[in-house]
Parts: sequence; C-alpha cells; structure tokens
Amino acid sequence: MISMTWIPEFIRGAVWVYIALWAGATVAALMLPKTTTRRVALLLLTTAVFAALPAYFALSIKQENDEQRPIVEQRKAQYEAAMARFEERCKTAGEKVYRTVEDVEGVLLMKVRPKKSPFVYADPNWPDAGMPDESSGDDYLRTFLNWEQRRDVKESRGYLNYSPSELPGYRFVDVIAERGSFQRIRLEKAESTNLIIEPLKSKPARYAISFENFVVPEDRRLWIAGTKVTIIDTSNIEILAEKTWYAFEPGQGNQEGARSPWAFAITCPVHVGRSNGQTRFFVDQILKPKKGE
Repeated sequence: MISMTWIPEFIRGAVWVYIALWAGATVAALMLPKTTTRRVALLLLTTAVFAALPAYFALSIKQENDEQRPIVEQRKAQYEAAMARFEERCKTAGEKVYRTVEDVEGVLLMKVRPKKSPFVYADPNWPDAGMPDESSGDDYLRTFLNWEQRRDVKESRGYLNYSPSELPGYRFVDVIAERGSFQRIRLEKAESTNLIIEPLKSKPARYAISFENFVVPEDRRLWIAGTKVTIIDTSNIEILAEKTWYAFEPGQGNQEGARSPWAFAITCPVHVGRSNGQTRFFVDQILKPKKGE
C-alpha cells in the first residue's frame, strides 16, 4: 500500500510558502511605492487578496463537499442494503453431503463454465458471477484433470496444475456434445496442458456434476450473485451432495481507476485454496479420485 504520511508535511510546507509570499508582498507594498498614500493602498490591497484566498478555497471545498454529500449518503445506503441482503443470502450458503464415493476415475460434466472475457467483470448480470474467479472454458475442464499442489502441509487446499503429485485429479471428464452424444477428454500426458478429445462410444461416467446460476434481478441490482453445484449418481438420480456460494461486490460496480468490479467480490463460503478451482475442491471431497495406476 502506498504510504500517505507525506501529506501533512506537504500541507505544512505549503502553508509556510504561502506565509512567506504574503510577507514578501507586504514588504514590497511598504517599500516600492514613493508616497504614503500609495503604500497604504497597496498594503490594504495585498492584505485583502492574501486574506481572501484561503477563505475562497475553503468555501469552494465546502461547496464541493456539500454537492457530494447526497451522492456519498446514497452510496452508503445502497451498500448497507446490499450487505444486509448478502448476509441474508449467506444463511443458505454452504454444502450438504449425503454420500461420498471412493476411487472415482472420471466424472460427467453436465455443464461447462463458458469461456469468459475481461468485460464480464463489469456486468452485474454476468451469469457466472456467483463464482467470479472460477476457471472457464477448457481451463474449467483442466481443473478436474490436474493435480493439486500444496506448499505447506498445514494448508487445507492448495492450487492446481499439470505436475503430478500425491493429490491427483480425475483421469478423464465426459461432456455432452452435439445431438446428445458424449466426448471423453483427458490430458495428453503428465506435465502437459494439452487435451485429448475423443468421441465416447460407451456410456458416460456414472457420477455427474452440474451447476445452476442465480440471476435474481433484485440481487443483481445490488451486485449479489449466486451459484449451486450439484453432484448426482445417474444410475438412480440420487443427489450425493450440493454446495451453494454467493458473491457480493462491495464497490457496487464502481469502475473508477479501471477497477474491475467482480474481481473484488467477497464470497460465502470463503473460497478454499486457489479460487479458480472451487468446484473441483468441493467435488473431489465427495467423488474421491482414484490414486495410482
């Protein structure tokens, strides 16, 4: 953070410069004119000018503050209303786990987070804003295939990449293709980000992952978004677990200074590990990836 300790010193210095200028002008008013009448007149003019300038600037600042006060109060009221609604939504956030499964090789992704552009972060109605840092497009697929890395054993969760570790992802993900067919997607090999995509001729993975975004107009006007991830056993349409997140943009869409609103969102529950893999970090606690060959 940039230090602001120089400001009082700067103001103090400016005051002394102003006093010095006033004193210099006073001396000049007393010395330069050749008659007493002119000296007195110039002295009065100098005093009036230098005395009036601080009052003028103070009045200008007060007028500007008075004009800004309604805007500030309106923003404060909106923020408080938004925070109250966000806290209410957070009461329903969190996870519900009904059953877990060991040694899962692959999963079926019923939906894929679409690839996002930087512009969506300024859109209050961006569908995926409930999890604004989540990976998208092909990177969303990779979050399920990558290994987890932890810098410290004390970390509850870490970050995801293509380097093999003791915390593997799934060996493949199945996705819905055109006309109801499926594709199976794998990493080309360890230490590679390349994806191998093949048509799937057999049944897709038994365990499916889906998500639902909440785009509620009343919430979105206050920059509140939500999303829910559901894990399903397709063999009997049993819900194994579900988790709901909410996101809140405290700046209420402020873009001053090239600010990117949703990038500053706070979430409930608080994200674990690196924020771009929240779905994976939830899913792999329910559908535990198979380890070893």
